[in-house]
Amino acid sequence: MPVKRKVKKSSRKSSRKVTKRVKPRRVVARKSLSVSKKFVVSKKKMNLSLVNLLVFGFLSLISYSLYKWIFTTGTLSDFFWITYLILAFIAVAFLVAYLVLVFMKAIRK
Repeated sequence: MPVKRKVKKSSRKSSRKVTKRVKPRRVVARKSLSVSKKFVVSKKKMNLSLVNLLVFGFLSLISYSLYKWIFTTGTLSDFFWITYLILAFIAVAFLVAYLVLVFMKAIRK
């Protein structure tokens, strides 16, 4: 008959499950969904978009004139054409932003 050996406590594996400690969640009071944030049209935003529109419009006109009349052939002509397209696209984006701000200001009044 086999002899039973005594097992020391330190070498026994515990049958307890190891659980992770969960941090308690903070309860935050939420605002009602029906209340929307108001978009404030300030004079500063309108001036900034107008100044950027004028700057990029002026730079695109300079680039177009350099493309059309100064450098008629070569690599520089292509460079100024691409520069004109990019700057004109940015100017149109600022035009749209400025018009949105103007219409929002008109609707608020």
